[in-house]
Amino acid sequence: MPASLGETTPPGVTWELTLQPVERTVCLRCRIANPRLGLRPRLLPLAVDGISRPDHELEMAGDDARGYAVHLDGVCVARPADRVALVGDILARLLPLVHAPRRTALLLHAAALVVDGVTVLLSAPSGGGKTTLALGLVRGGATLLGDDTAGVLADGFAIAGFPAALRVRDSGWPVVAPLLDATAVAAVHEGPGRRHLPPRTLGSVAPLGPPAAAVIILDRRPGRGPTVADMPPLEGLDHLICGGATLTGAVGEEEAAALVTRWGNGLRFFRLGYGTLAEGMEGVHAVRARVP
Repeated sequence: MPASLGETTPPGVTWELTLQPVERTVCLRCRIANPRLGLRPRLLPLAVDGISRPDHELEMAGDDARGYAVHLDGVCVARPADRVALVGDILARLLPLVHAPRRTALLLHAAALVVDGVTVLLSAPSGGGKTTLALGLVRGGATLLGDDTAGVLADGFAIAGFPAALRVRDSGWPVVAPLLDATAVAAVHEGPGRRHLPPRTLGSVAPLGPPAAAVIILDRRPGRGPTVADMPPLEGLDHLICGGATLTGAVGEEEAAALVTRWGNGLRFFRLGYGTLAEGMEGVHAVRARVP
C-alpha cells in the first residue's frame, strides 16, 4: 500500500516514511522544516504502510545555520554541512541497508540499467544528463536499476539498485514529456523546479542486475553528434572516484580496495559525446554492441 502521513507522526517530525524497496525496511524520519529538501517525493514510490517494527531507523535533523545530523538506529553517523551533502548521505546509507545482508563494497553516483541483457553504468555530474538518458532507455525497453545511486556488491559484483523517483528539472521536461504515456504523466509529482516520476510507471524496474560490463562517461554538449571513445580503466576509475564513488563499511578497507581493483579491471570504460537524447541512446546501444 502507498504510504501516507498520519496523526501518528512523532512530535517535531515534519514527515516520516517507511521504505521497503527490497527485503529490509527502513523508517526514515525528517525533523527539518525545509520544503526544498526534495527527498520525500523521491522516496515516496518506495514507501509502504502497516509496518510497526522496521529493520532500521534513519533520522535527519538540523538547519542551514547549524549544519545537519544523521542518526542511524539512534547513533549519530554523519554531520553533513549542507542540504546537498545531507541528501547524498541519506541515499548512500539507504542502499546498503535495504540490500542487506548482501554486502555492498562500493557506492556509485551513477545511473544503472540493463540494456539488452548487459548492465551499463552512466556517470555524469548532477545535471549532466543521467536521468534523462536513463528515462529514454527505459522507455525503449531497458531495465532501470537506479538513476542516481548504484552499489557494487562484494559477492560477485552484482549491481544493486535503488529505484527512487526520477527527478526531472523543468529545463529537461520538454525533452522528457513526449516519452511519457497518460499513466506516467498522471503519476508525476510536481515540486519547485522539478518533477518526480515513479519509475514503475515508466517501464521495467529491478533491484538487482548482473555485474556491470561497461561504464559510460557522459559528455553532453548541444550541437554535437554521437561519439564513442574507449577510456583506460585507471582513468575511468578516477572519474568515478572524483564523481563521488565511496567504499562502504560493509567490508574491511583492504578487502574493499582489492574488490574495487578487481571490479575495475573487469570493466570497459567509454566516453560518450552527444547532443540530443536520441544521439545519447544511439551511443549507449553502440557501446552495448561492443561489450560481451
